[in-house]
Amino acid sequence: MPTVLRIGPDANEPPHVHVKRDQAQAKFWLEPQARLEWQRGFAARELNVMLKLAIEHREFLLGEWRGRFPR
Repeated sequence: MPTVLRIGPDANEPPHVHVKRDQAQAKFWLEPQARLEWQRGFAARELNVMLKLAIEHREFLLGEWRGRFPR
């Protein structure tokens, strides 16, 4: 089951999501548009799928972020 949100020091950064699998990790910014910030260990094909999902579900992810970290 994926972690949708983890509260921690990331609250001081702009909205983003982390993706982790085994030793691979990636971070995607959600504003002003979904885009890859950094990655370690994922294949380009996997990153393309993750970016597509971040774009597709961006509004939901932003809603979850803002619900936990109101400005």
